[in-house]
Amino acid sequence: MEQLKTYRLMVDEKGDNGVMAVSFVDSPATQEEWLMFKDAKLKFATDEEKREVLGVIMLADVPIYRNNPPYGEHYIIFLKEDIRAMVRKFFKDKVVDKVTLQHLTGTDGVWMVESFITDKAQGIGSPFNVPDGSWIGRFYVENDEVWEGVKKGDFKGFSIEAMLSYGPEVNDPLVAEMQEIYRMLNKLLK
Repeated sequence: MEQLKTYRLMVDEKGDNGVMAVSFVDSPATQEEWLMFKDAKLKFATDEEKREVLGVIMLADVPIYRNNPPYGEHYIIFLKEDIRAMVRKFFKDKVVDKVTLQHLTGTDGVWMVESFITDKAQGIGSPFNVPDGSWIGRFYVENDEVWEGVKKGDFKGFSIEAMLSYGPEVNDPLVAEMQEIYRMLNKLLK
């Protein structure tokens, strides 16, 4: 099977591009659903009426399948250093309350209350099994309609809305191995 090309997605911290919003979606590209703080296994579990969701916003170093012109079928990847730059730009642009639903409509009454990048060397872990350098966020959902959608399972995770630049192709044997695992998992899920 032919190996598809993998490209870095990058941000120009001084430019106009970057993460413009975080979307609540039913099928996150990260394939990581969020936590609603009701799971008794979690040490920090709280009453779901705190109206908070915690989830993976961006996975570091994990290829994500895409098919678009002019690249055709390919993978994109967010390297740790690129995620760090995107998060800095996100806060610099002050868009912590820019939330959309299914990438279709904006909504009010939802905003980020916590954000961190996993870094085991600095003791910054996550309740998710994600690679170092991944971006995790917690959102407070004041909007009753959106919260009902969260509780019903209409929304299960996060996805970013961003204007980013395609960077150089990534030629890493580990990326090729991860692509193969991704293909096998998608085949099993279908």
